[in-house]
Parts: sequence; structure tokens; C-alpha cells
Amino acid sequence: MSRIISYTTGDRAEAVARLGAADRLTGEQRRVLGMMRERAAATQRELDRQGLDRGLTVPEALEHLIEGRADAPGEYAGKAYAQALQHIIDHCGSDPGELAVHSKPATFFGLLGDRLRRHGVPADLLPEGYLFSVTG
Repeated sequence: MSRIISYTTGDRAEAVARLGAADRLTGEQRRVLGMMRERAAATQRELDRQGLDRGLTVPEALEHLIEGRADAPGEYAGKAYAQALQHIIDHCGSDPGELAVHSKPATFFGLLGDRLRRHGVPADLLPEGYLFSVTG
């Protein structure tokens, strides 16, 4: 089975401006926050369907980030924060685009990473970290 690797580009300043801005959001930002909340709730429904409990829901994590905090305890809370942050980024940038379709993307980008590493590319710039670290 093939997998589509999609991406969005975001305006870093716009995304960061939402962190901790709960009481200072403009009308447009509040409208967009409503869409972020809907997407976070949909993500959480899918996690619930899969029986995944992170100790913090994605909607709760989104509210924490908007309030300017990320202090929930728990081994998997960071994954909820990462998904909430991705919803913020997704709404501060481009429409999703397709990077590629691969039958085994982890294998392909793992091999690409191996080649790049041999040519001196630092580990934090290798593609598999960007493509496969946020979701899940």
C-alpha cells in the first residue's frame, strides 16, 4: 500500500503569535482558533477510536498552548502538544500539498538520510526527522 506524504508551510511569526495569546487574539484569530479546535477534536476522536490515551487530549493541549503553557505531566503529553502545535501551524500557512507518494516512505527517506549523513549533513537536518516525527 502506498502512502502520501503531505506538507504545509506555515508563517512562523503568525504561529508563534498565537502561543500565549489567549486574551489578545484578534477577531480573525478567534475565528481561526475555532477551526483549530474543530480539527483538534477530530484528531482526538480518531485517537480515542484507536484506544490511544496520552493523559492529555489534543484539544486540552491546544488550549494550553494558546494560554502560553505546555506543562502537563505524563510520558505522552508531548505528543498531544506536538499535534496541537501542528494544528496551529496548519492554520497559519499554506493549504496542504503533496510531497510524494511512496510504497515504503520510511525506507526511502531512511536510505536518503543515510546518504546525506555520509556527505556530512547533520542529523537534525535529515528528512526522516521532519517527515515522521510529529504524527502518531
